[in-house]
Formats: sequence, structure tokens, C-alpha cells
Amino acid sequence: AGQMMSFQVKQGNGSQIALTPLFENMEESPAVLKALNQAGMPANERTVAMVNYMMKQGMSVSRDSLLSMLRTVNNFIGTDIGTLVQMAKQQIPVTEENIAQFEAYKENRHQIADSVAQLSDGLAQLLGEEGKDTALKLIDIFTGDVSETAKQVEEEGGVVVKKTPAEEGDTAPSDASAAAKSTGTSHIPLSSVLDAQGRETFFSQLKSFFPPGQMDEIGFDESTDIKNVLTQIAKLIKEASPEMEKEVSKLLQSKEFQSIFKETITGQWLFQPEDVEDKEKINRMYRRILDQTDRTGQLLEQIGKGNSNLMRGTENLRQNVNFMNQLNELFTYVQLPLKLGQEKAHGDLYVYTNKKKLAKRDGEVSALLHLEMEHLGTVDIHVALRDGNRVKTHFYLANEEMIDFIEEHLPSLDERLKKRGYEMTAVTSVKDTEDGESVVNQAVHDMLGGSGGGVHQLVARYSFDARA
Repeated sequence: AGQMMSFQVKQGNGSQIALTPLFENMEESPAVLKALNQAGMPANERTVAMVNYMMKQGMSVSRDSLLSMLRTVNNFIGTDIGTLVQMAKQQIPVTEENIAQFEAYKENRHQIADSVAQLSDGLAQLLGEEGKDTALKLIDIFTGDVSETAKQVEEEGGVVVKKTPAEEGDTAPSDASAAAKSTGTSHIPLSSVLDAQGRETFFSQLKSFFPPGQMDEIGFDESTDIKNVLTQIAKLIKEASPEMEKEVSKLLQSKEFQSIFKETITGQWLFQPEDVEDKEKINRMYRRILDQTDRTGQLLEQIGKGNSNLMRGTENLRQNVNFMNQLNELFTYVQLPLKLGQEKAHGDLYVYTNKKKLAKRDGEVSALLHLEMEHLGTVDIHVALRDGNRVKTHFYLANEEMIDFIEEHLPSLDERLKKRGYEMTAVTSVKDTEDGESVVNQAVHDMLGGSGGGVHQLVARYSFDARA
């Protein structure tokens, strides 16, 4: 009581305003020193910073809270105190692995598609370097049946796309209907991986490798699924005589064969757009990633590459998925890495609403879509849906030049939404800044509470990596 606090007006609509407290010079605030004194803690650089961060996050600064937070800070001396406080606020278990993943998410280094591209390149190269036995084991990991590990993960829940409260009452599919869904990946024809010249070279290699007449018997052509190509070739490699070792090695090292292997991996770890609406396909993909990265890690250990960059990349992808699973305990969240072509883009979609109102299918649902694109730069799009068909959109753009471009195309968006029964209003503006710097990812910023502790209850987050 009797203390001064400054507030900043963040937004207003004529009749209401939103205020956020300003925490400048919090280090000098008597409140910080008083909290430390009441907790019996010395006031030094680390403890003052800790209390400062906790107040910014709107956390309790009771004696028990401060003592608990201090234990965490002392256990992870080399970690940024702000990161530790944010993780505690979000109730994320503080481990070395989770700290690394949490900081990657904050800095937009969490995209699965980037990991997939790097790992598929590295594993394809390994395929041609380590000989027949290792190559066969690698091919089996990405073409064989799921292992017992994956089955156990599935039985224990695995990575799941949690239902919102409104969906909890929905009728679950029967075991029979779930079993009827394909557990495989999308069909990828050979023609989508190798052009005409590449296929000619590849078929020529196979003719010199296969027994006479075997090519005609198998019947490879441009429409053959690449997973089937790998399966058949692995069978022949396994049966090849020692005299064929040179030919086997040449085939495994060929650009064409390695391209097929790389696309087989990305085909299993990236979605086709039509797959996204099927939650079971999302679940299966993440169970598959956990299984295949686990088996790949075991193989790398066996061949003496346990400390390689490839092993670190494999572990990072696995930890990313496990961290995502932990976030599912807090929010409905999943990355959706999409395969749309040969180029990559990245996006995150966060959905916010009031859980109680959502359970009653009432109230406003809002979403923030974060995009990183080559020509538009970083774009945040806030969308709010009210009364079932009224849509308000706000485009936050990196600079003024992009505003005219977006506004030129808004009539087209409006027309498409009207055909679907929606009424849209749209606003464009340059992205906000905090402490003089542009907020890199407004969605992550909001999720972590920003400088005011956060005002939204995040109940759903969907993220996708797109090869666009």
C-alpha cells in the first residue's frame, strides 16, 4: 500500500482499455527488496534478477515460492534465470533437455522440417559409407514394420493431439474403425523423386545389379512407390553374393539411390496437406518419429558414431517430440510439418479461448498464426471468431511496404469467406516492438506471458513446418 506503479495502455476500443504494468527499474523497487527480506534471502544480482523475473511473470513471491525458485536457479547455474522462471510459470519440468528445447522454441529454432532435412541428408550419406550390413539396418528402420518400442509408446499414449473440452464428449472411433485406417505413409511415386534422366540412370544401375530378368519380374516403373523400391532392393542386397560387393557399394553410393532413401524418410516425417485433418495420422507420425529415432540412435551407437553430429541431430529431434508431449500436459499443441513441394517455410498456429465457454460452445475463439516467408518476412495474423460466423483479422507485418500488398488481396479473402458463410473485418499494421526491438514471434511471446505475465489462456496450439 502507498507504493507507486506505472501502467501502459496496450489497446482500447472506445469504451474499454487494456492496461499492462511497467516494470522498468524493478531492480530498484522496494517491493523486490522487501520480498527478499521477508524470505530471509540476501539481495544480490542473482536473487534480485530472480524476483524481478517472477514479478514480470505475475508469479507469487511468497517465501516458499522464492525458496523453491532459488533451488532451481542454483541447480542450473549456467542457465538464463528468465528461462528458468518462465519454465516454472508454465509448469514445465526443468531438465537440461527441456531447457535446450524451451530455448529453441523461444528463438524459433524448433522446426521439425529443418531437423528432417538435415537428418535425411546425413543418413543417406551414411548409407553409402558404412557398408552392406549398416545399409540394410537403416533401410529396415524406414521401411519395416513398427518396432515393439513404437507399439509400447502407442499403448502408453504416445504423443497425442489432446481434445478441447468441447470435444471430450465426442464419440470416439471404435477399435475396428481405427484399425481400418492405414498405418502407412503417403504414396510417393518414383517419378516425383527422379526425373526422366535420373530414372534412366537408376534403371541402368539396377539392370547391371539384378539377376537376369529380375527387373521385368519386379516391374519397377515411374509410378512405383519408393518405399517398395527400397524394400525390393534391400531383399536383393541381402541375397547378393560376396562377388557382388563392389556393385552393391556402387549402388548404395549412387546419387539416385540416396535421393530415394532421403525422400522415404521425409515422406514419413512430413505431412501431405490432406493428412492434417486426421488426428490419428498426426499421432501415428509422432509415434513413428520416436520409434525410428530411437532405433537410429541405437544403430549409430553400434557403429561407433555415438558422439557424431548425426547422433546429436537424431537426439534433438527425439527430444523435440518428447518436449512437445510434455507441452500437451499444459496446452493442446502439435507441430504439423507439411510437404508441399521442394522449398520450406515455417508457421505456428496458436488457438486461444476461455476453456469454460469453449466447453459450452460459446464465447470467442481467437488464433494467432505466425509465418516466416521469403518475400513477406515475418507475419503474425490474429483471427477472432465470434457468434460462429463473425471473423475479425489483424495482420501484423514486418514493415510498411507489406501493408499495401496485403490490403490488395484482402477483397479476395473476404469473398472466399463469404462463400463459406463468414463475415470478415480486417486491419493491418506494423508489428509491435518491445524494448525497442520487434517481437520475433508474437505467439511464443504471448504464450510465455510477455512482460506482463500474459492475458490469454492458451488451450490449443498447432504448428507446421511447410516445404512450400
